[in-house]
Amino acid sequence: MRAPARLSISSVETIPIRVPLVRAFRGSHYQMTHRSTIVVRITTDDGIVGEAYAGDEDSSLLEIDRIVNDELAPKLLGEDAYAIERCWELVRPATFDILRDRRIGLVACACVDAALWDAVGKALGQPLWRLWGGYRSRLPMIAIGGYYDAGADLRTEVHGLLELGVGGMKLKVGGLDPDADAARARTVRNVAGDGFILAADANSSWSGGATEWRRVAGIAHAFDVQMAHHEEPQIAAHLLASIPHGTFVECFHPDRDPIWWNLVANRPRLEEGSIQLSDAPGLGWELDEEYLAAHRVQR
Repeated sequence: MRAPARLSISSVETIPIRVPLVRAFRGSHYQMTHRSTIVVRITTDDGIVGEAYAGDEDSSLLEIDRIVNDELAPKLLGEDAYAIERCWELVRPATFDILRDRRIGLVACACVDAALWDAVGKALGQPLWRLWGGYRSRLPMIAIGGYYDAGADLRTEVHGLLELGVGGMKLKVGGLDPDADAARARTVRNVAGDGFILAADANSSWSGGATEWRRVAGIAHAFDVQMAHHEEPQIAAHLLASIPHGTFVECFHPDRDPIWWNLVANRPRLEEGSIQLSDAPGLGWELDEEYLAAHRVQR
């Protein structure tokens, strides 16, 4: 199939979903009871559908959804999805409103940016990890864990991650004094062994979509700095696989992120702690429509 010369955007659709977690998860300065995200579908005149989900916002979920539909979508209709940089600039003013949290606009832009890239990959018949650089297609995967839950057994949690097949853990720190957090890190190492990747998560982060991420990756490469990514494995896996200085992709335990483990119908089984990306075009994920319908948030 020959790729169309132009990808004229004809519609933008959003599906906000909210999934209750089995328990509350507490980091150093926050608590989560639900996992929420927004699926964005961008359709072109040729019938190509760019589809992606992004964001982990709960209380602001519908505000982000409103920004995508009311502020971003009207600017994208009729635009060429191939013109990623132009589309990125068109939607960026959503982050300029000083009377609301800038993060909300950033997440909205990231949702759209990811769906646009998926459309481009599908139009060209290539996976994004290859279009973005194609350095590798296999990456080690680690899970974010060690939440400060009352009565939580860290040893049991680590054993559970080993059973899932992940290759490491990013441990929550900052919620206790340094000696206590160091003891928790030693517990993980003793249970999992020396070959298990162990990182620390003090809950600081950046946002802005794949387009901005790739700009930061260019800067990091120039200074010989390795790149990782906080959660969102459905997009991060492609980004990290595309560059020579990518390290490992992150996920949560299914209790903390049921969306990755249930919404992505064709999620590959982990082998030896690593995820293998396919040659399917774009992001390559197939979303479970029944799961979407079951957890869709009514506006």
